[in-house]
Amino acid sequence: VLTPIVSYKFIVLFNVPVAPVKEPLLTTGRLPVKEEFELTNFALRNPVVFVEQRPDGELIMRKIQDFRIIYTCLWFYQETFNQKTNEMEYKKTKFIPVWLEDEFKREYSKVDFIPPPKYCPEDVFNLFTGFAFERENWEEYYEPENFDIIINHVKKLVGPDCTEEGTEYFLNYLAHTLQYPGVKPRVSLVIQSEEGVGKNMFVDNFVRIVCGCEYYLSSENSDDFIGQFVDRLEKTICGVWNETDANDTFRNMKAIKTLIT
Repeated sequence: VLTPIVSYKFIVLFNVPVAPVKEPLLTTGRLPVKEEFELTNFALRNPVVFVEQRPDGELIMRKIQDFRIIYTCLWFYQETFNQKTNEMEYKKTKFIPVWLEDEFKREYSKVDFIPPPKYCPEDVFNLFTGFAFERENWEEYYEPENFDIIINHVKKLVGPDCTEEGTEYFLNYLAHTLQYPGVKPRVSLVIQSEEGVGKNMFVDNFVRIVCGCEYYLSSENSDDFIGQFVDRLEKTICGVWNETDANDTFRNMKAIKTLIT
């Protein structure tokens, strides 16, 4: 009679056959299948679906039927103890049924976007994964003169009557975006200038390189910001409404104010 061990261990990844070994946690340098699987997959309780996280951050949600089909070829060798021979044996077992019953599997109650300083509970999958600049080693190629270029560009955006106070306010506004992304500044910058000053170039580069494209929305369409379907805004930290005119602004003043505050 085979008596299964309470915790399940793995010695093979996916459907690649491997001869049984005496140390089941060793997988020729790779992670055990459960750890490997949970790097990109987890269960969600609300709604009840199973989620695959793609390298680009996209979340693919599947019902349990589709989830089983997608990973039907995922196997592992389960360690069991043979009481007759008094030896450990390894049984080829389908992974998904065992994983579904595992009380310690990777699982979240819901998905939400909670940038700091807001608190994200441990049972919530946070769509905020940090800023782009945090994934780069800026100290390796940072040069002080590069900072002067940015300051001079800011001064052009502030205007010909640029003051030290105006420049500092603009920079503090950008700093607030990075230091407190979960807190609305409750004000919006309006940049008006002649064509060619580089309004879009500055903001695009700052947000894409420093913040990250996933948190940026730039559009000339007012419906993208105050329309009926604005789901994209739930993950937006910086939004740029390009080429606005007086008609759009005054007609939608109340909605714009609500968006800002």
